[in-house]
Amino acid sequence: MQLNFVKTNVAERIYSVANICRMNSEICVCYGNSGLGKTVAINQYAKDNAGVYVIDPNEGATAKNILLQLADKLKITAPTTKVEDLMEETVKKLKGSNFLIIVDESENLNAAVFRALRKIHDKCDFTFGLLFIGTQRLYVNLKHLKGDFIYLINRIGYIEALETLNFNDVQMLVKQ
Repeated sequence: MQLNFVKTNVAERIYSVANICRMNSEICVCYGNSGLGKTVAINQYAKDNAGVYVIDPNEGATAKNILLQLADKLKITAPTTKVEDLMEETVKKLKGSNFLIIVDESENLNAAVFRALRKIHDKCDFTFGLLFIGTQRLYVNLKHLKGDFIYLINRIGYIEALETLNFNDVQMLVKQ
């Protein structure tokens, strides 16, 4: 049985950050415990809003893997699958687009992936939003591994810590 989407307080906060991120063409971060409905919320947000693309990287994904997934979502055809070519074509597509790219499970990304996405955002003159979604480990990585992530940290416009579902959320979910 498939449950219908319920706009919990967590989903509302994710929607709010996604709107801020897209409207201001910023890099933003949302993080919280597993099981809060982050993935369900971002997938529903993408369904509800044109120009929103969700990337769901595998653990240990490389910059090339992420760029190929992004190229597929954006319907980009690059001359080769070299990282440089993929980045160049992605910049062409995203510059001035006002799109929102959401990267789920971002705690699994390495510094090279963050660097590639940050470079694309920079080269697009900050004309699209980039939202990283993950668990507490994402926040810990960004905060405590500053040396590897400093180039990203100083560009993050907003960070949202997602708390647990409240009683009303649980009631709405149980009713289904």
